[in-house]
Amino acid sequence: MEEYEVPRDVAISRLATSKLEEALQGTNIGIDDFNFEQLEQIMSAIKEYDFYGNEITEIADPKLPVWKMEHLKWLIDDWNKGLDGVTSEKIKYLKELDIELAKFNVLKGYLMNDEVSISQIEEFKDNIDFVTMSEFVDSLKDYAYNNQNEKVAVKVGNEFILASKQDSFAISLEETGRKVKVERIEYPLHRGTTFKESTKVDKLIDSGKYKALEISEYALDEKEAENTQMKEPQTRQETLFDYLNQADSNVDNINEKPLIYPSEKLYIWITKHIGLIQRLLLITFYKRMI
Repeated sequence: MEEYEVPRDVAISRLATSKLEEALQGTNIGIDDFNFEQLEQIMSAIKEYDFYGNEITEIADPKLPVWKMEHLKWLIDDWNKGLDGVTSEKIKYLKELDIELAKFNVLKGYLMNDEVSISQIEEFKDNIDFVTMSEFVDSLKDYAYNNQNEKVAVKVGNEFILASKQDSFAISLEETGRKVKVERIEYPLHRGTTFKESTKVDKLIDSGKYKALEISEYALDEKEAENTQMKEPQTRQETLFDYLNQADSNVDNINEKPLIYPSEKLYIWITKHIGLIQRLLLITFYKRMI
């Protein structure tokens, strides 16, 4: 019997197909559920990036557009390489997020660089479709600015630091129930949820980026915490999404679909204050007459 040599590319394709079939076992998804472009992305992930098992099933979803499969493939590869800021939680979140390609591209960078958090995206995601690209980018810049300048008190042992909110995103934190007061501003005191998370605070201290402070010198007792008010609120830049979210919450009839276009919300404000506007116009006209 003559030996038949299978071309290398054919052999690789067969192996990739076998890996995909194995990954899809136990699911209600079959290879025939994907179109040609989707299969190209999946095969690319297996052949070029050596995906297997759960990595394959993360992108092997017939409901995903081809462009999102490709971006998820790149993100999973970054995660496998251990790139800073890339986590499985963020990848899963972006996979489920309903967003167009252009805005996805921008948001991905901000999220992976911890310039904006998942919880913050949750606050404004319903309005993403109703802002222009430039408004979207400007709002993310505002979030990044606020996260860099707002402070979070994080303890480890008997010390704490005032870390930027941005740096705190990389640490899983919980409140201790205590507060500290620094330069007349009080902060809830946080700590890492596990020993591993606490070591991340140690690394921030060791980096020299933050000065470690003694908790005993700044801690408020329970009575002080109840009576002390923040005298110097932290500077926070308002974002377009703050305005949109506030307008949504002010819609009178909660059973009606909120009007979320900025121009429509301006119209609502004008109609609610038409009497005041008319009076101001009359006063202005009267002053000009005399």
